[in-house]
Amino acid sequence: MSNVIFMNGVYGVGKTTVANMVQKITCGKIECIDPDIEFNKYIERCPKLILAGFPINRNKWFIYKFRGEIEELPYDKTVIIPMNISNKVCKEELLDYVSEKCNIVHVILTADDTVTEDRILNDKERMKQFSLDNICICDKFLKDNYMDAIRIDTSSKSPEYIARKVIGLIGSKIKL
Repeated sequence: MSNVIFMNGVYGVGKTTVANMVQKITCGKIECIDPDIEFNKYIERCPKLILAGFPINRNKWFIYKFRGEIEELPYDKTVIIPMNISNKVCKEELLDYVSEKCNIVHVILTADDTVTEDRILNDKERMKQFSLDNICICDKFLKDNYMDAIRIDTSSKSPEYIARKVIGLIGSKIKL
């Protein structure tokens, strides 16, 4: 059974940055699979797929395709997936589904709202208004639905520090 680390959190909290740092520190023993990159690959091949829903955590077609890719991972593979899983569709059709097929560790990154807002505003690649508008909605869903997840506060901490903390916490749950 493959090992999947879901790096969850509100938009702009640092999921992708930390997941990439985990991959770097572990020299690729934990591979980062970025759903945004995977989604963009599909859109390049078939632009109409964006009509199935946006953002990607609400696009059922993408969720089904992406979870199929996760299922096909080699038995001994460990991956980290930075993704906002803050709605019922994504929770049930991706996180809950994959939990039945793979060993998972669910980590939620948190930060003070002002820290997250500042990160969003300083990110050149981000849809700023969408991300800002959804902080409270996402945060409420994460708090209400994932009581057993590992939570790590990223406020005033470097991505490397957080990545090393993640690696230390998951080391007891999955064999690297």
